[in-house]
Amino acid sequence: MTLRVKLRRMTGYILSLTAMPKRDALYAYVGLFLLVGLIVALGSYLNRRRRRALTEAGMAIGFTLVEDPGSYPIPEMPFFQNRGAEIGTMLSGTVAGFEAAVFDFSYAEGRNRVTQTAAAFRKPGTNIPLFTLHPRHLLDRVSEAFTHPVKFPSSPAFSERYVLKGADNLQTTQFFTPAILSFFEGMPPNEWTVEGYADTVVVYRQTRRIAPSALRQFVDDTGVIATGLLGQVAPTSLFR
Repeated sequence: MTLRVKLRRMTGYILSLTAMPKRDALYAYVGLFLLVGLIVALGSYLNRRRRRALTEAGMAIGFTLVEDPGSYPIPEMPFFQNRGAEIGTMLSGTVAGFEAAVFDFSYAEGRNRVTQTAAAFRKPGTNIPLFTLHPRHLLDRVSEAFTHPVKFPSSPAFSERYVLKGADNLQTTQFFTPAILSFFEGMPPNEWTVEGYADTVVVYRQTRRIAPSALRQFVDDTGVIATGLLGQVAPTSLFR
């Protein structure tokens, strides 16, 4: 249960207090406010503990804490369009010659907040068209009649396994060269979502937040995907 849901339930409880005798209501109010303070303090403590653990895990692989995540140059990717989008703890470093950042990202989904961990990789000088790529699921097969994802008749295996959407279908088709298509076709079954724009690709798994102890493996796995994409792209202004 998220903090917002807990507070919402408490609000309903507060309203019920109006029917209580004054003394009982006073005791209930005091207890309620103490509980709210405890929940807020606990959330703050857990965030600090995760930040510290991630920082220590990052240092072991050459990553450092980014004190001001808002200053890190990540383009306006599609995931930023989620309601209430916020970046949490962020670490930066280098992976396979690319500038890299790993960060927690949260957003509102209905009455709850979803948090996941993402990795961003930059190759300055490239200009990638805006796209989103994720594994194809049953619901995608139903919605494709309305969403019109990018298809590659010459690579039916890719189109069967993945859903690719772009702001400009022609530019997206040009960007996904046979080498890039072959790379994704060769990947084992996975749940990775990949977004790209400007000089950056971002890789994450929906609603999955990693444990600090899994940071090294997360960086290795996402780095392989970034290399499969950015390693095939030469600095160019083709997609401007």
